[in-house]
Amino acid sequence: MTRLVGFLRDRRGDLYVDFLVKFLIAIAVVVTLISFFDMFIKHQNLVFVANRLVRAVEVSGLNDSTLDSMVVQLCTELGLENAEFDLELDVCPIHDGTCNCYALSNSAAIQLRHTFTVVVRYSMVFTIAQPGEANIGIPFTMQVRLPGMSEVYFR
Repeated sequence: MTRLVGFLRDRRGDLYVDFLVKFLIAIAVVVTLISFFDMFIKHQNLVFVANRLVRAVEVSGLNDSTLDSMVVQLCTELGLENAEFDLELDVCPIHDGTCNCYALSNSAAIQLRHTFTVVVRYSMVFTIAQPGEANIGIPFTMQVRLPGMSEVYFR
């Protein structure tokens, strides 16, 4: 018993324990930052996809099936395989003073100098920890909204 009390009173290993605790906290912070970086990279990829979609609609002036195939191809290339994309095109004629916006149906043409907005959403879970088989995470949805203007005149 006296040997145990003497071991507990001895403080020779105190510096090592302090270093070990600080090292474990630093590793936890680094792992958390790495998971944050993944979230920012996914947002950057989402902005890239939205920019490409806006440019495709500006050049073609159409909302058709080629946009869907472009989204699937870009998502596969950028690692957004489980993405749920919702493409909304709201067209506002700029010559109309009230700017009555209307939803664009599939295969509809966007006239020259009409503005539109592309909204792309991606749902993901920010994983905080994985104790065993359970995931502790925060689900959230990233949304990118970009405006554009048609460059095509349809007669």
